[in-house]
Amino acid sequence: MFTPPQVKSRMIPMTERYNERGERVCSKCLRWLLPTEFHKRAKQTPGDDGLRSMCNRCVICWRYGITYQQFAELLEAQGGACAICRKDICASGRELSIDHDHSCCPQGGRSCGKCVRGILCQPCNGMLGYAQDDPEILKAGINYLLSHRPQH
Repeated sequence: MFTPPQVKSRMIPMTERYNERGERVCSKCLRWLLPTEFHKRAKQTPGDDGLRSMCNRCVICWRYGITYQQFAELLEAQGGACAICRKDICASGRELSIDHDHSCCPQGGRSCGKCVRGILCQPCNGMLGYAQDDPEILKAGINYLLSHRPQH
């Protein structure tokens, strides 16, 4: 289960953002991560490291209206695997995608979080996207594959 590290508050002074292993703390999920897990900010101020305070995963979770803990629980409920192909996402090295119902929330905006369906690998997420989340297109694709099997 998800357990955040001990940090005094989410307002973390610059002097306390790094630990002795060179890891940086995320201001949102409070996990200690390598600096490569944080994007650079557009505007940097003198005396700071120029990185966003939230880790990349928390920025994505925020965009989809869920917390890192909800993300971790959803992935755990899926057995750490893609909800469609069931391949172990971590072992495959495939990037994770938060799948949601595109008809629920405005295009390009932040998701409400209620329409999140699951966590997918990028190929499976792309498959749904190219099919425009239309079950009829996906059924037609299945029928096509089944009717065009090589005869050996």
